[in-house]
Amino acid sequence: MRGYKLEYRTGKIPMVNSNLLVKDITDMELLEFWEDRLKDLGQPYVVAYKEVAGVIKYAIFTKIREKGSAFR
Repeated sequence: MRGYKLEYRTGKIPMVNSNLLVKDITDMELLEFWEDRLKDLGQPYVVAYKEVAGVIKYAIFTKIREKGSAFR
């Protein structure tokens, strides 16, 4: 996805629209919720961020549609 910078990753996940779980969140509690949930599910993910008008916005990418995914 354009403009996002990698913060960290727990697996090799392409940062493309089809792997986007949450987009442009600023609430750190919500971000931590999804990180904890994905860890509990054993799902690899990527946390990325971008700065928009002085505000840091986060996104989480994971293989949502992949066979064997916790989301299928």
